[in-house]
Amino acid sequence: RSSLYLRTGEPELAMKDLKQALELEPEDVLIESLIALAEVRLGRAKEGIEQMESIVKSIPDLPTLVRRDALYNLACTYGRSIEVEKDEAIRKQYMARAMEVFHDCVHREEGFDDPLHIQNDPDMNVFRTHPDWAKLIAKVELNETEARNKR
Repeated sequence: RSSLYLRTGEPELAMKDLKQALELEPEDVLIESLIALAEVRLGRAKEGIEQMESIVKSIPDLPTLVRRDALYNLACTYGRSIEVEKDEAIRKQYMARAMEVFHDCVHREEGFDDPLHIQNDPDMNVFRTHPDWAKLIAKVELNETEARNKR
């Protein structure tokens, strides 16, 4: 439900749900990631980025879905932060870091493999005009094919 609240522009309601969820599952990385994204949507971009960077640092750099998804959520956090940041120099820094993280998310073993999700994710809107976007999407599509062939 909190994810729907974020998508419909109701970050206050999302945060309320997320805090309750975190009480029930205090070490759930997905909940923590969504809280970081909600922070950005509530106008606290710096706090959201710091929180999400901390989450990623806490997850071992192993070929796990948890690590991959945390990287994806970090890229989303930067994407939303770019949308609200007014300083062009900071926006460029955010874009560089986001593309670095997104690249890692896609090119790692067990890389992100859901092109439909990425293409419909509003958190990714600012990246769609980036020169590397098409190559990254092509790699995600390849990952999807490889994942399907493993089944």
